[in-house]
Amino acid sequence: MSNGWAKLKQYLRRPHYWEDRPWAIFRQALGFGAITFAVLWFFEPFGFYQLQPAALLTVSLEISAIVTFFICLNWWLLYRLFPNFEPADQWTVGRELMLSLCTILLIALAVGGILHAQGIIALISLGQAAKVLLNTVLIALVPILIFVARDQNRLLKRHLKQAEQYTRQLQQPAATPGEALVSLSDENGKPVLQLPTERILFLQAAGNYAEVHFLDETRQPRRELLRNRLKVLQEALPGGHFIQCHRSYLANRQLIRQVKGNARNYELVLEGANQTVPVARSKAASVMAMIGKT
Repeated sequence: MSNGWAKLKQYLRRPHYWEDRPWAIFRQALGFGAITFAVLWFFEPFGFYQLQPAALLTVSLEISAIVTFFICLNWWLLYRLFPNFEPADQWTVGRELMLSLCTILLIALAVGGILHAQGIIALISLGQAAKVLLNTVLIALVPILIFVARDQNRLLKRHLKQAEQYTRQLQQPAATPGEALVSLSDENGKPVLQLPTERILFLQAAGNYAEVHFLDETRQPRRELLRNRLKVLQEALPGGHFIQCHRSYLANRQLIRQVKGNARNYELVLEGANQTVPVARSKAASVMAMIGKT
């Protein structure tokens, strides 16, 4: 039992693609609406068997329109209520399912109102509300799971294939010996680290600080926390050596040895590093173009 629970948690933490294109969201919402209409028309849940064909058609179309509307509304509200909402690089399967469940709850409330207005539910009670919610979840759960699994497999295959192509494009240039030292200072201008460029792996923003990941004299990975902004440190780095692959990461392009893909996007594997570096979706095309020139 514990092993199954651990596997479930691992699956829910898997990267998942966040769709941020309005037209794609609308198209997806129309797809869910069409599936909803088909289920209502052919299986007649909620006591729809009592309805005449014309009334059944009307109610099915109304509920399908509600499904399409609330899927689009939830997506729009996230960006309106949370202007800094940027899930593209942190979205997971679990978050996708939670958002879907919240949408289902709103849809269930609207469905209850429609059923009451049509006289299928004469009086909305707690028991009837629970029944409507359960039926709504059961109807919606199957297509949601199918869509999530489909996106996982399709995008994972696509990104893995493209990651292999990008990796094959990588040249393996030897680091230039005796390269000049790079001096990295704190916010007061006090030098904290002096390293050859070929030993700096990547820099990562951490609030008012920046983590410098590098290789020591024995080629073991180390990190140093500097109180300084990533943008300021970037100015101290030699031009052309580092790629801004993410708003929080600068990676040494000469040390990139592999590109990995997941269902969300890509990650860079650097020689000697003990962790991968994420590539923001908005920067993927430019980063991969630069990698081909490495």
